[in-house]
Amino acid sequence: MRDFHVLLHSGSDTEGYYASALLVSSDLSLLGEPVYGGSFSKLMGLFFYLVGPLRSFAQYTNALMGVTVLLIAYKLLAEQLELKKSIVNKLMVLGAVMPNWAILSSLFLRESLIALLITVSVAYFVAWLLNGTFSRFFLAVTFALMATVFHSGMIAVAFGYILVASVYQRRHRKFRVGASTLGYLFLLVPAVVFVVWKYPELFLGKFSSLESAEDLIATVNSTRGGSAYLTSMNAENVGQLIAFAPVRALYFLAAPMPWDWRGLNDAFMAFSDSSFYVGAFYFAFKNRHLAGGNRTLIASLIVVILVVSMLFGVGVSNTGTALRHRYKVSSFFLVVYALAFERRRRRDATLASSCG
Repeated sequence: MRDFHVLLHSGSDTEGYYASALLVSSDLSLLGEPVYGGSFSKLMGLFFYLVGPLRSFAQYTNALMGVTVLLIAYKLLAEQLELKKSIVNKLMVLGAVMPNWAILSSLFLRESLIALLITVSVAYFVAWLLNGTFSRFFLAVTFALMATVFHSGMIAVAFGYILVASVYQRRHRKFRVGASTLGYLFLLVPAVVFVVWKYPELFLGKFSSLESAEDLIATVNSTRGGSAYLTSMNAENVGQLIAFAPVRALYFLAAPMPWDWRGLNDAFMAFSDSSFYVGAFYFAFKNRHLAGGNRTLIASLIVVILVVSMLFGVGVSNTGTALRHRYKVSSFFLVVYALAFERRRRRDATLASSCG
């Protein structure tokens, strides 16, 4: 007799992660061995070892983490940044009804866990930008590195933070290149590189098979799936790889592009998901001339987003994968939207009072 419900899945990844988790739960020695799904499958394996192979409970836990992402984002926007509640509430509703976010947070995938760690990281990063101490910056980088344990590409967030820290003078709320820039770079980059180098299996699992520049280029040029894009843009050397990075970053954020649509599903994804990420840049640019400290916050977040987009853009060549990776860093975009809308609200209020 068929069960009265069927758990959501996305195909090979969810089923592969689940199978690996079951193997780990039955043989904990696999915690020290490479398995499909990496650290996420091992974590779920420990979970199953403790409570039994309850896949429905595991996916329910994932959904709870997805909800927690929005709760932390709410506290960040409403309490830490003290933005108007009506703006924050609208963004929370938007996040709750985003189709891809809702689906990804309910599957047996690592996206919710990574998004949660990155959201906590963003909260500490914003706290440091506002009035925090170095300890808050350290925590922001630490949570980004924790996310890297589950997907090595998230190390781009940590490097984005370091780039901002090297040129941002918090006392003056301005970006300025000076002696402190080199100081931050010499201090922070070697520290992060050392930690990653010390535990390569933990942080660089995604890149462990790359032994040369040729391997990297071959990986970037490889495409799979019906939603593959830029199939004719193949790099032949590292220079071309760097030159193509901005275009690939744009596709990472905006895919599926209208000229790549294969039907209504692609059009729906573009309007319900891609437009959210592209729109953040539009509103940030539109409000760039408005006065206020939020401008520096937005610029800092945009810098990190660009660093992440460059790295993932180079490594991703298909829309489905881009959708999943974008969700991981969605909290950056929520904060950008909130700050941009708050600034516009204050401008409109100022104009109204002056006219009155």
